[in-house]
Amino acid sequence: MPVLAELRAGPFTLRGMSLGGVYTSIHVPELDCVFDVGIALRSAAAVGTLFLSHGHADHVGALTTFLGIRALHGSKRPLRVIMPAEIVDDLQTALVAMTALQRWPLAIEAIGLRPGDAYPLRGDLIVRAVKTFHPAPSLGFLLVQRVDKLKSEFLGLPGPEIGRRRAA
Repeated sequence: MPVLAELRAGPFTLRGMSLGGVYTSIHVPELDCVFDVGIALRSAAAVGTLFLSHGHADHVGALTTFLGIRALHGSKRPLRVIMPAEIVDDLQTALVAMTALQRWPLAIEAIGLRPGDAYPLRGDLIVRAVKTFHPAPSLGFLLVQRVDKLKSEFLGLPGPEIGRRRAA
């Protein structure tokens, strides 16, 4: 039986499991995301974003189960799924067929990216797609956090004064 592993990497928790060719799914709660869904991690069902590296079953095969778990937990927002642009239509077609089969909507917000594309996840965080090498269309994902730093001449000033000087 597979066992959920957990690893701390700086401020992040990586929780999941991977067995090459069988399943891969890694949850990063601090970033509200899951990387791949070859196995449906019930503890990650509330995430806002799923990153699919490619369309092989060991990375996407449990998507319908994952979406079903989200529905059972009362999730109202569609899951944002960021994936290689080449697989968007095929995945949407598969979800239409599975929706008909199970008589329950399996809607997602599909975001297709190509190598070099960037997509905003939230105000301070973007994802950048990078080319990977695999027999199927595939991507790696870099999450980049933008940190605004206060100039030294503004240190210690009240917020309104900083705003006034910045506007000037």
